[in-house]
Amino acid sequence: MPCYAERSPAHPVRSVAKRSLAGRVAVTLVMLALLLVMLRLTVFTGASFNWRSLNPANQVAAGTLTFTNSAGGAAIITASALRPGQSQAGTATLTATGDQTGRYTLSRTALTDLPSGTQLSTVLTLKIEDITGTPATLYNGTMAAFTSVSLGSLAPAAQRICRFTVTFPTASATPALQGASSTLSVRFSAVSP
Repeated sequence: MPCYAERSPAHPVRSVAKRSLAGRVAVTLVMLALLLVMLRLTVFTGASFNWRSLNPANQVAAGTLTFTNSAGGAAIITASALRPGQSQAGTATLTATGDQTGRYTLSRTALTDLPSGTQLSTVLTLKIEDITGTPATLYNGTMAAFTSVSLGSLAPAAQRICRFTVTFPTASATPALQGASSTLSVRFSAVSP
């Protein structure tokens, strides 16, 4: 005859609950592990996508803004023994030699009166004219007051002829100015517009 063991009703319930709880924990841990693996694969794959297209013939070249000065670093006017009432003139031709249009300026770089204290430059008048076409006065005042003047724009290969005239006014002549000299240094410059 078969032998049956009796169990108390509380016993099977406990073991079923224990198995059920352990199974759920195991399933949850497996699901979390799979979720972590999937998260690692999607977020932290380290994949980078690159695309390249070459255009080897691109080329950029800067234009040139250059000019020549017919005086070439020499004095435009040399007036020795200038007497009251006399004038002396000289010209300089600027030629744009680059391939860019430029805005040209004439400016003073230095002014020296000798012997010091004589201030001949405050007496001498300086007239600067553009005589390329119809003469136009760019500056007319004392040599000492001159700082700079615009010569306007020059296109490539264009020229600008400037006439400089220095006058020793008779009304300003004093014996203290005898033997005095003034030297004005100027610079032509250009910038692209």
